[in-house]
Amino acid sequence: MLSGITPGQIPGTPSPLRLAAPRSVPASRLERVRAAGAAFIRGTTQGWNRRELATWLVDQYAPCVTPPFHMETANLPPVMDTPLDEGFINRLILDARDRVLQLLAELVVPWEATPRARLAVACGAVAPERDERGAIAYYPVRLMRMRLAQRVSALFLADYLNRPTEYRWLMLCSECGELAFSAELAHGSWCEASPEEWIALTPAEALYAAAGSSG
Repeated sequence: MLSGITPGQIPGTPSPLRLAAPRSVPASRLERVRAAGAAFIRGTTQGWNRRELATWLVDQYAPCVTPPFHMETANLPPVMDTPLDEGFINRLILDARDRVLQLLAELVVPWEATPRARLAVACGAVAPERDERGAIAYYPVRLMRMRLAQRVSALFLADYLNRPTEYRWLMLCSECGELAFSAELAHGSWCEASPEEWIALTPAEALYAAAGSSG
């Protein structure tokens, strides 16, 4: 069990932690970017297998991405035709989760988050587009042969560029893996964790969260 952090333990909390309304289906592609990233963290907290990962990639990740601006080269190593065993898939998922938790811990620190987000745009992993209202919004780019951790990271980097202030108080439920932006706590109806069991994501706490998922 991870150590909990109560409102009094977070210096300078702008407002008391508050319970949000139950999750609903995201109404826009912009909202689906965050929802897809959050679903990965939530799902891998409980443990995913090959099928659950594939379902997430098709149903939640794919609708969020945008094609690259430039045609990618086809000079890539051949794809392995040998089926990957379940142990390898599990290690891949846990490694991606650990790396993404570390990224989330960096995104709460503006002087670390901004260079990471700008680098993602410069590398083509995140790209600006016009959203449904005609405003500029950022979306993850569908690049060939991206690693799983890179795909999930691009979701959160794009979301950070869209709503950077909501990452200043980013919290994680140690029981169900739900993420809370702007310290707004929201649980699935099945999770009985109390507010004391949410942890504020910082570089140190992200290490504990990662260790808890692999223990």
